Amino acid sequence: MRIGIIQTHGLGDIVIAAPIAYYFIERGHEIFWPIDKTFLSFMSFAFPQICFLPVTAEPNNLDYFRYEPESLLNNLGCDNVYELYSRLGSEPNKHPRFQECLTFDQYKYGVAGVPFKWKWFLSDFLKRDLKSEFKLLKKVVGVSTFSYAFVHEE
Repeated sequence: MRIGIIQTHGLGDIVIAAPIAYYFIERGHEIFWPIDKTFLSFMSFAFPQICFLPVTAEPNNLDYFRYEPESLLNNLGCDNVYELYSRLGSEPNKHPRFQECLTFDQYKYGVAGVPFKWKWFLSDFLKRDLKSEFKLLKKVVGVSTFSYAFVHEE
């Protein structure tokens, strides 16, 4: 079965939801996931079993967040498509009951029908580039040990 996931933007949201894809992959399904074209190379490296597709629309309207991803997934003949946005501007939510009672990350897993505990399996699937990580750590901090953590607050 071919499964599509719609979560075009929000790098943190995409990473948080990656175990959803692997839940389906472990059950023999193919996963297709349209994402912002600027994320394509490093996300494809980090999660090589997911077929990421580039979204080329400008990230300021529904073409980018919904319509282009839907079109890409429909053209691939996906059997099921899960839209993971709990909020999408003024658009009505497709799962208002989930939106009312679940946190944003629980919502993503809930609409996909994936047990929430899978969120914690991210490190089982993430392919890391330790050489590049150490290089960046040394450049920013001046040492290459794991006694520091990078935090993205914007």
